[in-house]
Amino acid sequence: MFGSTLVLTGSLLFSAPVYAATYQGTVNDTYTWTLDDQTKTVVFEQKLLPGATDQLYNHRGYYQHVVYGDGITRPAELNWISEMTDTITYGKDVTFPYCLTSTKEYIVVPENPNFASYDGAVYSKDFKILYVVPDGKDSIEIHPDCEQVELNRYEGSYPKKEFTISSQNKTFSVYDGALYSKDYSTLICVPYDRDTLELHPDLQQAPDTKLKKPSQAYAISDSSKYFSVYDGLLYSKDYSVLYFCPSKKQTIKLHTDLKTIESYAFEYNDFQSPLVLPKGTETLKLYSFYQCTGKLVVPDSLVHVESDRYGEAIYNGRDLQVICTDKVSVGAPYTTFVSQQQLETYYSSSFNNADGWKTENDTTYYIKPDGQRAYGWLQIGSEWYYFDAATGALQTGFRYIDYKAYDLGTTGARKHDQWIENQGDWYYLNSYGAGVVKCWRLKDGKYVYLGADGKMQTSCWIQDYGYWYYVKADGTRYESSWAKIGGSWYWFGGSGKMMSDGWLKLADGKWYCFSSSGAMYANRWVKSGNYWYYLGSSGAMLTNTTTPDGYRVNASGARIG
Repeated sequence: MFGSTLVLTGSLLFSAPVYAATYQGTVNDTYTWTLDDQTKTVVFEQKLLPGATDQLYNHRGYYQHVVYGDGITRPAELNWISEMTDTITYGKDVTFPYCLTSTKEYIVVPENPNFASYDGAVYSKDFKILYVVPDGKDSIEIHPDCEQVELNRYEGSYPKKEFTISSQNKTFSVYDGALYSKDYSTLICVPYDRDTLELHPDLQQAPDTKLKKPSQAYAISDSSKYFSVYDGLLYSKDYSVLYFCPSKKQTIKLHTDLKTIESYAFEYNDFQSPLVLPKGTETLKLYSFYQCTGKLVVPDSLVHVESDRYGEAIYNGRDLQVICTDKVSVGAPYTTFVSQQQLETYYSSSFNNADGWKTENDTTYYIKPDGQRAYGWLQIGSEWYYFDAATGALQTGFRYIDYKAYDLGTTGARKHDQWIENQGDWYYLNSYGAGVVKCWRLKDGKYVYLGADGKMQTSCWIQDYGYWYYVKADGTRYESSWAKIGGSWYWFGGSGKMMSDGWLKLADGKWYCFSSSGAMYANRWVKSGNYWYYLGSSGAMLTNTTTPDGYRVNASGARIG
């Protein structure tokens, strides 16, 4: 009865109405934006259109291309939000290189007198200064003529995995994907998505605290004259100064020769078990435990805690609990004073060695190196496990944790990167093992939608980024097809979006019209422009015939007389 292929509708025959895919609005009453919803392109210009007041957030979605066109000088000032774009184009008037939007590639038009692009990054016109790197790209090659790096580090403008460089460049070198000075004495830039980072043995200067840390470990050759690595943490050569701890390291062992902890060494670390500073630790530099959580055990040897007018070593500690005797003052917002005898338990051999799996009364626990039961998530070997937050009992099977679905199997090891079924409902687990929510996923080659609870949705309407879809009983969505839902007919395009509020010509060569709710009009007149058109019982517009109520319509469907 109905066709199954959508025909492009850039224009309509005769006087039938056009289904628009272009929108316009303003930003800060200064700039105009234009959105082409078919090419997913947003263009910004410094001009105002009378009556253009639409807000871009009304058309939230995935924009493939963003263009900063005529009159735009500082892209960062527009302050609009998009999670990621394929390309960002700088027009001829851009004078400030930095941008707040994530992208996979920057393009600078040749007419721009200030900047140029190379391998997706933004440089000065002569390529001597590197300003912006796309953070959606795994690898970036440095231009051979580049002599200076001026990346806006607070915006995370780094590639994911590595920098590369040709032998023609006379200023920089690359080692394990990180960017160095030519002689490797200074580390300049680090990719932001690295599990481990091996430092060059000729490195002389401690890395800048603004540089990204690897998530799990540093490494360095024993031939290094200036630095050492112990249990993945970066130290001075004699282990007396700790510079950095990886950002997501779960089990942390500190070297016994530690004396000083540098600024931001433990920035944003979450301590799964109490971090016990070795006896002999003397100094905590400013913000050394910036925004950390968990427990920190401090020995009486600590005599110097740096501070300024904004805070101290443990600044804004996000509930970091400090355990020490009253002989020590660290200025932390949450401090628990204990007796000398209680403090010594954290340094006893039993505390540090009584670790491993334990079973009591058919319940399994895990005892960490600090002698305490594990609670919450813990990585043991290559697997992740969850222990009850109140009792420490190992959890198994399917369960919700912090409102996310997980499957811990029969052994407690967390499953990940796979579809699972539980009591007839399907879920998809991401790389962290959590059930994916509020997004489309391919299942058996077809798109399905996972709701707020992680369940694959069935037999229901789905609204996503302002568009409506309908998923069938098997979870798949209607695509390039008709569907009768609740007594009305609807058309769903090739990407599953419901057609609404306009005309559509299908592969059968016939025109159809849809209400704002998406329901197809049938057995009725519809006015478009200055003409009336009649939609028959099948929904198709009638042409060259007499309508059921006795009117004539011409070859374009318009009513005669």
